[in-house]
Amino acid sequence: MAILGLLLSILIIVSSSQSPPSQTHFSRQLAAQTAQSNLSHHYALANAGILSGPSLLTNTKKTNISAAKQHPYSPTASPSELLSSSNSWQSIGILSGRLLGSSCPTYQVCFAIGEAAYSQSPLMVETINGGATWSNVTLPSAVADTQAIDCPTILECIVVGNSYWGFGYGIFQTPNAGITWNVSAPNILGGLATVTCPSSLVCYAGGKPNPSIIISTDGGITWNPTSPFPPAEAVSLSSIACPAIQFCIAVGLYSNQSNNGGTSGGLIYYTSNFGTTWQSVSVSSDFGTFNSVSCPSSTWCMATGANLMGESVTADLSFSSQVLVSTSFNLSPNPVGSEMAIFCQAVMRCLMAGGTLGNISEISFTSDGGSSISVETVPSPSPDLDQLQCGVGPVLWCIVSGSNQDNSTTWFYGANTYTPEVPNLVAPAISPSSQSNLNPINALVLGDSIAKVIGIGLNVNQSAYGLQFGNQSAIGCGIVGIPTYIDKGNVSTNRTQCASWQSQFLTAVSYGPKIVVLLVGRWESYTYEVNNSWVSLGNPIYDQIIESSLRQAISILSSNGAHVILVTEPSCDSGGQLNGTPWSED
Repeated sequence: MAILGLLLSILIIVSSSQSPPSQTHFSRQLAAQTAQSNLSHHYALANAGILSGPSLLTNTKKTNISAAKQHPYSPTASPSELLSSSNSWQSIGILSGRLLGSSCPTYQVCFAIGEAAYSQSPLMVETINGGATWSNVTLPSAVADTQAIDCPTILECIVVGNSYWGFGYGIFQTPNAGITWNVSAPNILGGLATVTCPSSLVCYAGGKPNPSIIISTDGGITWNPTSPFPPAEAVSLSSIACPAIQFCIAVGLYSNQSNNGGTSGGLIYYTSNFGTTWQSVSVSSDFGTFNSVSCPSSTWCMATGANLMGESVTADLSFSSQVLVSTSFNLSPNPVGSEMAIFCQAVMRCLMAGGTLGNISEISFTSDGGSSISVETVPSPSPDLDQLQCGVGPVLWCIVSGSNQDNSTTWFYGANTYTPEVPNLVAPAISPSSQSNLNPINALVLGDSIAKVIGIGLNVNQSAYGLQFGNQSAIGCGIVGIPTYIDKGNVSTNRTQCASWQSQFLTAVSYGPKIVVLLVGRWESYTYEVNNSWVSLGNPIYDQIIESSLRQAISILSSNGAHVILVTEPSCDSGGQLNGTPWSED
């Protein structure tokens, strides 16, 4: 009641909190979730940490799992063991199956998909405690083989895969972490290898023709093709990254058999208008293919892959107002081999995973955009590494996985501390305090400069209410993230840091506040440029963007169990126009 008394004049909406995870189940409680009663059952973990079906053990001793339960899509799992070491990268488990994609909406919650051992049947697993334990997620009974996943929130996930010959579904999505699934329409024939969702409503998926890239604006329920790529006959896209909902970079391989007997090479395209048009990036013929791309900001992206000699290739892309301004390509000889996946938490600073021509797995790191690459130690056993994902929190928690040559076993490697091999990719603005020094209630204030001032005022009386306020407000930033807007009749550009508000929110809530106060309204009231049109509140497209951003903000801020309180901005008057009418944003 103390916190309510202190904030009564400005608080308007409170979301439900979440219970902390226990050893046997984990419950998420978010506002407007009708499936709440099923969540605890869904997150129940089998006794002794053994998964139902393809098994990943979470104990630290060898265990006889001859009694492991059956999975609907695969035979009884073979014995597995959790390995650990004192290295910065630690093996956190072995799974009977192969993982091809993963997504970590927070530093503790990760989903991974692939195929079960010996069967090519779909497989999906999840951890909600940073990889300590894993549980199976039930998939629909008629799905294609799964290739990629993206989860914009801890509840909402999109999974894509192959649906050749009309068998199985190529795309399906869940609004509740796998309790129920919706099959996307229309069913896409062909192979989809990548999916990314810059918001809970806007998603892009790509792969082999036709079409190469499709887009959804309703959270993955329906999909429509974007403009086709010129000029290659065959395009195979392997990765898409979207630093903003309308701004995406796609990479992969092209093959043009009609050009002087056939040519092929790596390709890079980008769009700044929801895929209406795509611009190509000139790529040297020395580069064979690009396998993955990551964009830690709206001004810089890095792609990685390999040439025909098995050497690692990287490309740095610099943008200004979503227009390419420069490129830089790097060729790194062995021992760095083909890089299959990349994650960049900051400009120029990226982790990569892959292997050499000799099937030796590698995790590498660059702090200068690929000009120099250092190879990190990977504990034994050493599989081919296929995918890499990181979650942001008080530490950078990353997971890579790979499979051996018989396609039956996957190794997970996790790193959850900053080490000299993985320098501080995240610099938290709040220093975590020891648990014994925390006040009974932790409260966090987020928003723009007005929220920062409110937070300063709340600090004056916080001790009287037994509170400890943190203030992570970003001056001049809201939760829209669109770069171009109109301010007092003039076209303006948002601050670069405004585009990464999601990662900033994740970092802020990782310190365990019980209450999060989010002030919104000022920056959401401007007129923004979306798909070459100016839109504002009342426009269906922009309203959808605002709703998606609010839902995503609430999901992130409540992911660790905090109550989320939405606060409206006070009335603003910036002077009015010459004719006496207020500006549209006031």
